[in-house]
Amino acid sequence: MGECCPGDYGQFNLLAADVDGAVAALRSRPEIDPSRIGLLGASQAGWVVPLATVRSNRRVAFTALVDAPAVSTGEEDLYSQESGEQGSLLRLASFVRTAGGLRTPGPAGFDPRRYLEQLETPGLWLYGGADYSQPTDEDVDALNRLKENGKDFRVLVYPQADHGLLDVPATDPRALPEVVRWIKAQTDPMTVNP
Repeated sequence: MGECCPGDYGQFNLLAADVDGAVAALRSRPEIDPSRIGLLGASQAGWVVPLATVRSNRRVAFTALVDAPAVSTGEEDLYSQESGEQGSLLRLASFVRTAGGLRTPGPAGFDPRRYLEQLETPGLWLYGGADYSQPTDEDVDALNRLKENGKDFRVLVYPQADHGLLDVPATDPRALPEVVRWIKAQTDPMTVNP
């Protein structure tokens, strides 16, 4: 029997090993086309999925991440503290305006950027522009720099949405249909990728 949420304690290697095991199990099934296996995740998956994808000997077809940080755990933690995670928009706006966002990040902790630089799969990244849990602007900046270096990433921000694009109800109802459409485009050989 396992323990819930090991990522809360920085156990990203353990979670990445679980992902690798799941991909291996799917690949062993004769009715599953291994070239169509991809990874979909939210929130902490921004740290786990790039690590699992790079570490794995098994190539995945795509990665789709929602509300997922592309910055270090230290940067995300600083943002969460300063924004009052799930706090008021007024406090968040004040933090961004007076502190200049995360231009002076806290302790680095686990940083997914070195794994993101190694990804060779197409990626979808969806964010809420009013997310108190992680710094959308810094995430988008990090991903756009990677796109400039040739990464096949699609990054979308829903300006009024919070951390919960895949919740029921979602903080923006357009997010889940976008994820489904994009994944279908990645896995259907007859569809032209977006």
